[in-house]
Amino acid sequence: MSCHEVVALTSENLTRKRIRSECISLINLSCPSQDLFNFGRPGVQIDLHFKFPEALKRNRLHFTSRIDARFLFLFVFSLIRPNLFAQEDNFLLWMNYAVKVPVNEKISWGGDVGVRGLGTTLDLSQLLIRPAVTYELKESASISGAIAWFGTYNRGTYALSELRFHQDLNATWPYLKSVHFFYRLRVEERFFFYTSDIPNAFRVRLRALMGVQTKDLTWLGTKRPIYFQSMLEGFKTIDRVEALEVFINQARFYAAFGHKISERFRYEIHYIHQGSTLFTSDGIETTQNIIRLRLLHNL
Repeated sequence: MSCHEVVALTSENLTRKRIRSECISLINLSCPSQDLFNFGRPGVQIDLHFKFPEALKRNRLHFTSRIDARFLFLFVFSLIRPNLFAQEDNFLLWMNYAVKVPVNEKISWGGDVGVRGLGTTLDLSQLLIRPAVTYELKESASISGAIAWFGTYNRGTYALSELRFHQDLNATWPYLKSVHFFYRLRVEERFFFYTSDIPNAFRVRLRALMGVQTKDLTWLGTKRPIYFQSMLEGFKTIDRVEALEVFINQARFYAAFGHKISERFRYEIHYIHQGSTLFTSDGIETTQNIIRLRLLHNL
């Protein structure tokens, strides 16, 4: 079934619920996606369910190595809505390795490599390679640029390659006693190349991110501190004529746990909740839940 036939399913004789389920299943089986694993929706509501044992309520929080793993698990998964694993295509897994190599006090280079795919079946159908360069304007601000390749192989049907350039402006302010805030403004130039007879495409996208991070917490010891993050990111594609795109990004919510295991290495576990619209900015709404595992290496 073609993408145009999927769009035809939106006729009035189908309910909104059926349209949503039919489109998602047919997209994954038949339609090449220009952005299969990136999509978001504003106004997402996250239900938090933190419950601590009574012993922790009666005493000050004192974490030992025996319960740190339990706390990490509860922190990440308490932010996930109950229907996370209800639908196979609603749970994605992202994994990547990032490296940063300082050249001097101002300039560093590096980048990341990673894979993405369905979390329930470990069908990792997207590969990314993204080298980058960063220049520190001052202690609290920097600019960076990157060139990235995303290869998406959609269940043996169509394949898509995306060549992406981006430019970032990053800032951190203010630094408070317990937390600090950080911001990122990104411009992306995206070139899409298909292996089928679908025309290649180009579009420009803006991304704006705001986040908060706790100070280093020494619950695992002073040499291996941990930290928590929360972020909200919005997306805006700039096009004179709205092109066909399966998922239209809107917004993305992040909740993350980080652990500095040495001076050079740290890892992060992210829960990401995304909503999207199908085909157009006012199309049918859908959501995705993502677990992202990151290993960060400073040389």
